[in-house]
Amino acid sequence: MLDIPLRDYFRETRVFTSRLAIAIVVVLLMTLALVARLVYLQIINHRHFATLSQENRIHPRPIPPVRGRIFDRNGLVLAENLPVFTLEIIPEQVADMSVLLERLAGIVQLRPRDIENFKKQLRRRPHFESLTLRTHLNDEEAARIAVETGEGLSKRAARALGELVAGFDRWHAELGAADADHVEIAGRILDESGYTAMWQADKAPDAPGRLENLRELVQALEEFENLQGFLEHVSLVMDNATDEAGAKVSIMTLHGAKGLEYPAIFLPGWEDGLFPSQRTMDETGIKGLEEERRLAYVGLTRARRKAVVSFAANRRIHGQWQSSLPSRFIDELPEDHIEVRTAAGLYGPTRQGSRGGLGEGVAGFGGAGLKPPKRRRRRKRGETIQEPRFEAKFIDGAEGAFKKGDRVFHQKFGYGRIVAVDGGKLEIAFDKAGRKKVMADYVKKV
Repeated sequence: MLDIPLRDYFRETRVFTSRLAIAIVVVLLMTLALVARLVYLQIINHRHFATLSQENRIHPRPIPPVRGRIFDRNGLVLAENLPVFTLEIIPEQVADMSVLLERLAGIVQLRPRDIENFKKQLRRRPHFESLTLRTHLNDEEAARIAVETGEGLSKRAARALGELVAGFDRWHAELGAADADHVEIAGRILDESGYTAMWQADKAPDAPGRLENLRELVQALEEFENLQGFLEHVSLVMDNATDEAGAKVSIMTLHGAKGLEYPAIFLPGWEDGLFPSQRTMDETGIKGLEEERRLAYVGLTRARRKAVVSFAANRRIHGQWQSSLPSRFIDELPEDHIEVRTAAGLYGPTRQGSRGGLGEGVAGFGGAGLKPPKRRRRRKRGETIQEPRFEAKFIDGAEGAFKKGDRVFHQKFGYGRIVAVDGGKLEIAFDKAGRKKVMADYVKKV
């Protein structure tokens, strides 16, 4: 007897129907998700993506530097990163390429080679990609494109930038005139560009000094026939500064010298009114004088074997010759450790003593701090007065606070790790500047 199984058509129909229903539900869900995505992109966020598309038509793209300046131990710039602008175009979003290229040629300089390379890219690459028209645009060219297109700028910023670009054209035309007064034009450029007003409104401590530097710059132009001669002179000086052949003298400020040491140093300009600064004493009084005295201590202690302090009897400031007296800090130097080479009687009877008319020698820079020096008499309009001296101690609390292996930070050299400790001196392996020997007072533990 044969056992023949019978098919259950009703059961198979139910299974097929259930599977078909599941498939339909899945397809409907996927369709709804796709429709929701399209609504989100094309309706809800349409304005955002339209703006992005418009901005990508002409897009000067700055390439941010990965780091700033890199200095060596002597303060020379080893490497410097500058912002670079690239002019890129998306052909798909340009209606007439020839018209656009002609328009851009009137704004920035386009060499035939730039246009030829761009056309090669146009033939070989998809039109929806960004194609480079020009690289290494300078700041002025990038500003002109930004003013012309108005992309990425507020109305106020676009107006201010447009006025500056128009000023460039006007100043170029004035300097090109046969009877141009380059000194007067230079002063007007500083005023009309707003650069002088910016430093006048700045509340930073170095802002007044920046203004004085601007005035000195304008005065220095008087020694040259034209602006081109001045720029050529500056170029020669810079070329000489970058020439690595032979021994060089490192020039830096007292603030920049913190933590560094040299066999011999030279400290010029030690004159009352210049160092200590008269402006600092007028604005901050005793506190400012103490800070100037601390800087004097920093400068003198940068020398391992010899420090030369110099001053001028007459100095040309802002185009005028002015007489000056040696700095009061000179009288505070320990006379047992100095050699004076100033002619006796050069400054008259107001500064007497065995050091060629510099006044009484006071060991004001001995030990860890500055002792209060003796009072000094100064003759002013027939009247002898006494000038008080104030104590200004050099704070040296960092010695002993560090040990080998500590992670530290230096304001100039960045982060590093201590590899050796010698009293108040640290040898540090910095992450980017290499091994340096610095004073413990100028680093902090991280």
